[in-house]
Amino acid sequence: MNKIIAELLERNELLQRSNADLKGLLDLRDEELKSRQEELQQAQAQTHMAELEKAKEEWKEKARELEKEIYEVRDDVVKREEEVARWKRSEEQIAAFVREVTDLQGELLAKDARVRELQQTLRERPEETQPQQLESARKEFHDVEQRFALVESSDLS
Repeated sequence: MNKIIAELLERNELLQRSNADLKGLLDLRDEELKSRQEELQQAQAQTHMAELEKAKEEWKEKARELEKEIYEVRDDVVKREEEVARWKRSEEQIAAFVREVTDLQGELLAKDARVRELQQTLRERPEETQPQQLESARKEFHDVEQRFALVESSDLS
C-alpha cells in the first residue's frame, strides 16, 4: 500500500508539475495573445491614421480644385463686367453720335432753308439781297455738310 501511495504521490507530483508546465504555457500563450492583440490594435490604428491622412489629402486636393474654380469664376465675372462696361461706353458713344448727327441734320436743314430763302429773295427782290450773303450762306451750308460727312464716316469703336 505504501507502494500505491508512493506511486500516487509520484503521479500527483507529476500531475502538479504537468499542471505547472501547462499553466506556464497558458501564461505564455496569454502573453503572446495580448502582444498580438496590441500589435493588431496598433496596426489598425496606423491603418486608420493612414486612411485619415489619405482622406485629408483628398480633401485638400478638392479644396485646391474648388479654389481654382473660384478664381476662374471670378476671372469670368471680371471679364463680363469689363464687357458690360465696354457695351455701356459703346451705347454712350452711339447716343452721342446720334445726337451729333441729329444736331447736324437740324443745322443742315436750317442752312438749306436760309440758302433757299436767300435764293428766293434774290429772284424776287434782287436789290435786297447781296450776292455775298448768298455765297456766305452757301459756304456755311457746305461747312455743315462737310462736318456731317465727317461724322457719318467716323468709326464708333
